[in-house]
Amino acid sequence: MRKRLCTVVPVFAGLLGVAACMSTSSGSVRIERNFAVSGASSPTVSAIPVSDLAVAKGRVAVQIGYGQYDLETLTVTPPGPGPFPLAVISHGVGNKTARKNLSLRRYLAIAEDFARRGYKSVVFARRGFASSSGSYQEGYSSKDATGLSFALAARNGGKDYAAVIETFAKRPEVDGSTVVVVGQSGGGFAASALASSPPPGLVGIVNFAGGRGGIKRGGRWIRGNRNEEGFVRAFGRFGEEATVPTLWLYSTTDRLFWPELVDRAFEAYAAGGAPVRLERVGHLGFTDNGHLLYLRDGRRIWRPRIDAFLDAIGAPNWNRTR
Repeated sequence: MRKRLCTVVPVFAGLLGVAACMSTSSGSVRIERNFAVSGASSPTVSAIPVSDLAVAKGRVAVQIGYGQYDLETLTVTPPGPGPFPLAVISHGVGNKTARKNLSLRRYLAIAEDFARRGYKSVVFARRGFASSSGSYQEGYSSKDATGLSFALAARNGGKDYAAVIETFAKRPEVDGSTVVVVGQSGGGFAASALASSPPPGLVGIVNFAGGRGGIKRGGRWIRGNRNEEGFVRAFGRFGEEATVPTLWLYSTTDRLFWPELVDRAFEAYAAGGAPVRLERVGHLGFTDNGHLLYLRDGRRIWRPRIDAFLDAIGAPNWNRTR
């Protein structure tokens, strides 16, 4: 029988291999597996005002396999010459129309928050999305219960992340030894695949409601998944060799990935020893669909959880009242 995740925790455990769960606020739970709190203090900076950040639309030329691609970007850069740690952020999937109409500015709040912590932030559109070149690479089989096609779709998206990281890490204003990756929905799924094949410098992954297989009817996402087994087993495949600490952020009101399904995926991912922290939150207040947690209106929820994660892994952060 699958181990039931707890909702009230008597103690906090940060030692490797020890499961820890804690109630963090009303409707919110933290669950950890194989997660070791770093002994190092996070390098800190004073929070940089938003007005001092440089926001720029652009493009980046990358090499993926034998192909060369031109990907759309939105960068947010702190003042000064750097070198800055790097935060790389990418988006969900959607249907063909949504892929072409994708707006990177929907992820600006996350990028700004990392830039205010002193990171060079790069939001990018993967191949086949927005105005990025190349064809869509992240399709999967809804009939594959092994999770292989799900995992392949995520790994293909992970190749885009790795290429963007490699390219930006070479720039003089970037410190390529410290990289944090953030992904939402299909982007969170792709980011999770990086945990088992990390590019140089990757120190942490933030997964906002990551996954694939949600069902849409009448233009509205409903509770359902085209292939629950494939979803769960793909995460299990990622976790088998995962070494990079990962933060999972999900809401109980997510219409695509509901708590019981996330629980199964979390346990499958952690079973192989992957270091992971799940932060499950309740109703968001600004929407009845928890899949939209990543939006600016959700910042009061996700910001302190990302802060705690960065502190736990010893990654750069900002000074704040604790």
